[in-house]
Amino acid sequence: MTAENRTITEVKVVISTALSRGRDLRYVVLDAVTGEIIDDAQGYGYKSAQNAHRAHAYKSLPPKKKK
Repeated sequence: MTAENRTITEVKVVISTALSRGRDLRYVVLDAVTGEIIDDAQGYGYKSAQNAHRAHAYKSLPPKKKK
């Protein structure tokens, strides 16, 4: 089953070594099953794990609930 077919996607937020520089850690959202990057803040990474979780939760809402 692919990520597009599942209604509930299991995700995890991890530190991206490619986007982090020194003490400036950057986080990305990964699919927990496949390890595929779901969201990386347009290539910049999120500054905190909380922000990454928050952005993914908002982006995964149905359009009707976003209003």
